[in-house]
Amino acid sequence: MDDKQTAVESSAQSNAAIPMHTFEALNIIEKLSTGINPLSDEPLTPKSLCLDDDIQRALQVAIAALQARMRWIERQAQLPANAGKPWNTEEEDKLNTGFDNGDSVDILAERHQRTKGSITSRLVKLGKITA
Repeated sequence: MDDKQTAVESSAQSNAAIPMHTFEALNIIEKLSTGINPLSDEPLTPKSLCLDDDIQRALQVAIAALQARMRWIERQAQLPANAGKPWNTEEEDKLNTGFDNGDSVDILAERHQRTKGSITSRLVKLGKITA
């Protein structure tokens, strides 16, 4: 058997290895849902499978899911660097010291690269404040 690949096979394999970004997927699915071929920007033929009612409903579900995913990605990108990471003893000691020195929750959140909610929860856990 010949180990050489055709240009089409090679291109298909290399494209399959490249992950599609959510935004790109959303653009493709939105075009299909509006009756447009995403590759040519031409209208789909009236008998196109993508114009079937069930497929249109499925495309609408996919669009909503991808939009939700994009909102989640945007929210995650705006979180501080240490959001969700476990606390260690050294960081708790620094939090205690900062709080005892009168630093506000806002300052502590910025310093520790955590959300204000995380700082408040940790201060409650450490017995520094009450809920």
